[in-house]
Amino acid sequence: MLSTGGPQPRVDRAVREILRPVFAGLQDIDKFPPAFVPGSDSASRVRQMVEGAETYRDLVDPAVDLFIRGGLWGVDYVPVFRRALEDIAATRVDASKPGSIIQPMRAEYLTGLALFPTTLLMYAATIAALREGNYRMIQTLSCEAQLDVSEQFGGVTSHRPMIVGASPYYSLRTAEITQTLFAHQQGFLTDEMLGAIVSGRLRQGVRFPASRYLRETLRRNFDSAGVSSSEYEKLFDQAEVLFSMITVDIKDSGRVHADPWLGTFAQRTAAFDESNSVWSRYLDECERAGGDWLPLHSGLFGGSPDRAKAASQEVRRLTEDHLMRNR
Repeated sequence: MLSTGGPQPRVDRAVREILRPVFAGLQDIDKFPPAFVPGSDSASRVRQMVEGAETYRDLVDPAVDLFIRGGLWGVDYVPVFRRALEDIAATRVDASKPGSIIQPMRAEYLTGLALFPTTLLMYAATIAALREGNYRMIQTLSCEAQLDVSEQFGGVTSHRPMIVGASPYYSLRTAEITQTLFAHQQGFLTDEMLGAIVSGRLRQGVRFPASRYLRETLRRNFDSAGVSSSEYEKLFDQAEVLFSMITVDIKDSGRVHADPWLGTFAQRTAAFDESNSVWSRYLDECERAGGDWLPLHSGLFGGSPDRAKAASQEVRRLTEDHLMRNR
């Protein structure tokens, strides 16, 4: 058990050993077929996506605990966890092996779902790192770690910042899938409800189902790490605010097309006083601190207070627009 830090080479070896069964499982074609069952209708495909997401979640549970420790430990181990995240993102079933009974063309949605472990691990490490002010870990895993997207570009070598593929709106793809996944997690999914979701007849789905699912599925890991429920929820909201700011900045800099994502933080407070909400206080802190804002010292937003302020203002605008439309 790797419970404390130590010399980086020793930690690197221990991390690799803990992740060995995770890497093996990610390549198991029986667990993660790269194509839908032939003849599947829309509801069956959504159910297969949900079952696949839950199987990924169970498989990477030890890795989630490990990345939480990495976020809490400090900057000395950032390279170890960058290598681990990049390797996990690149590890998947090889459907092109001779003799494979699965068609070699990987279904687009299942290609995205193969990045769901990356979503879970980036969230886990970021939430933990926020607790310790370990912004170097966040900068490295979200912006410096690279995702190989050559498969999506016809084999032409192409890479993107990890945060692009780790977005739950890339790995989980659609509102139908995220609504179904959250309902399944909460134990109230029925065949009738699934049919209503995929046909667009669901009268009132939950808002931000991907965010809600992630918040609940990671809660038990942070509880085991000694983080109280109230502190965890605050850190979770801060993480999603920061993810939104980073994706705004990436998009504005022209590096990639990446839409920012809002999450459970973008909800009315009980007192309808948004000035005291987690997202408002976090953005206020960014704008007041200017060049002294701690994330800038670790290279986020290129160390530029102007870029950070522009991202903050855009996330504020998006959040306020959402709240205005959903009074």
